[in-house]
Amino acid sequence: MPVKRYVSLILVLMFAFTLVAFSVQAAEKTATKEEPAFVGSAKGGKYHLPSCKLAKKIKQENMVTFRDVAEAEKKGYEPCKTCIPAPTAAKPDTKPAAKTQK
Repeated sequence: MPVKRYVSLILVLMFAFTLVAFSVQAAEKTATKEEPAFVGSAKGGKYHLPSCKLAKKIKQENMVTFRDVAEAEKKGYEPCKTCIPAPTAAKPDTKPAAKTQK
């Protein structure tokens, strides 16, 4: 009977549309929950990577977010020394100068 064939086709299509709907919904939730580049405390003066152990101790009500370093520093925050270490100074060249022949 052809009716059975249509019933199974309809069920497969319904299942496919359901999967697509859930995928779109999940993608929208992911897009809106974008993690900030840096975080800080309204009561402190340091900015951190969101993964920093010190950032995880900031209470939610005190949490402030920054898109980039420039924004954090413009608001008076300094980098955390734990998660954003300062670049090391270049070591002076310790090799002796090459001798020139006369």
